[in-house]
Amino acid sequence: MTCRLSSVFALLCVALCQACASEPGAIRPVPFERCAEVAATPDLDPFDPPSIVRHWKDAPRIAYALGSDRHDQLRSLLAAGENPNVCLLGFSVLALSASSGDVEEVRILLDGGANPDLPRDASGGTPLMMALQSGRFEAARLLVARGANVRAVGDGNMTALYQLAWALLPASSQPGQVAMARELLDEGAAVDVPMGVPRMTPLMLAASRGNRPLVELLLARAADPRGQDFKGRTALDFARDKGHPDVAALLSSPPTSTASAPSSR
Repeated sequence: MTCRLSSVFALLCVALCQACASEPGAIRPVPFERCAEVAATPDLDPFDPPSIVRHWKDAPRIAYALGSDRHDQLRSLLAAGENPNVCLLGFSVLALSASSGDVEEVRILLDGGANPDLPRDASGGTPLMMALQSGRFEAARLLVARGANVRAVGDGNMTALYQLAWALLPASSQPGQVAMARELLDEGAAVDVPMGVPRMTPLMLAASRGNRPLVELLLARAADPRGQDFKGRTALDFARDKGHPDVAALLSSPPTSTASAPSSR
């Protein structure tokens, strides 16, 4: 099984996201099937596949068929009736696959009956959210094409667009990130959902990272530059505080939006 580096970040977010769910006014997701949280222990090294296997002694057989060099093995297991909708270390197998960026593996799982949205991970996230926070846009596109819900809401108002804006990506990835954001919005993703207790929005995240192209897109799609986080800070405040004068200038005179923001659900 190949190493899933992005799962490290997601594991650390579980406790925060679950705490955010109690924030007054947060969207209350309807009950859904999710993976149980798996607590990290000293003997679990998430960077070491054998360590993961030892920690998850009852791992489903499909876990041993993940990896770019095991596609044929994965196909054989699925053809023999192996269930693709199982959990591993708090995440669905499809979510871990999507976060790895192995598009062919994602396709094999979907062809083998994997649900694009279920089971959710321990924080209510979906495979699409995992792909987006890892910058795996081709995997994300495949999931959307196969029916993944771009408007799904995880604990604490976590959304696909928020995960996309949250992704720590090099500047060279900005065009792809913006293109993916446009596709999510075209599919009906909500633009202005504040995340949990911090009440951060995708626009605030983009502004704090100095991502002018993404800020421009979100403003054009009716993101509210007047929105405030739990400390009363706006996207403009984040741009100024983080030293992004070009983004601050844009937010000081935001363009007229070209589309109304879709309502969240």
